[in-house]
Amino acid sequence: MRLFLIGWLCLCVVATLHAQAVPPTPIPAPSVTRPPAVRSVRTLEIPRLNLRSPIKTFAYSPRLGTWRIAPNERQVGHFYGTAWLDTVGNVVLGAHSRYPNHRPALFFDLHTLQAGDLLLLSEGSTRYTYVVTAVFVVDQSDVSVLARTDDYRLTLITCDVQSYQADSGTYLGRVVVVAERVAVDEVK
Repeated sequence: MRLFLIGWLCLCVVATLHAQAVPPTPIPAPSVTRPPAVRSVRTLEIPRLNLRSPIKTFAYSPRLGTWRIAPNERQVGHFYGTAWLDTVGNVVLGAHSRYPNHRPALFFDLHTLQAGDLLLLSEGSTRYTYVVTAVFVVDQSDVSVLARTDDYRLTLITCDVQSYQADSGTYLGRVVVVAERVAVDEVK
């Protein structure tokens, strides 16, 4: 069985014997490709979806021109090279919407979020609260949602299940959730 990386973020990896690989759209490489050391437990909570997941780091691969995400990855990942919680900018997190066997994955229902829904990121004893401002679908080649920003922004991204093309094994769209930070609290 051969695994083909599909799409510009390799979020949607499909196990198949017959699909042809789609070359990824070039993405500006982060200045450093080694992920930072994790100093404390990091989690994402999406209360509306009853989801809580540890956050790992998805390392950037210059050879692939994208982030390395295992086909059966079962955690949310931070796209290394995008902002992190302690800096102004666009924190980008991703997870699979479906696994290669087509079973639902962590972000399967991401498209159901609505403006006003809460997203909670925690690192150690600090909780960062974000409010969803937009939910939309972009073309698989649209990398604008990864751009740096001058605000405290959180962007969640996954493959759009509705855009899956069985004949080619590709997802033509990406579900994107954008949220703005509204609070930072110390929790005990």
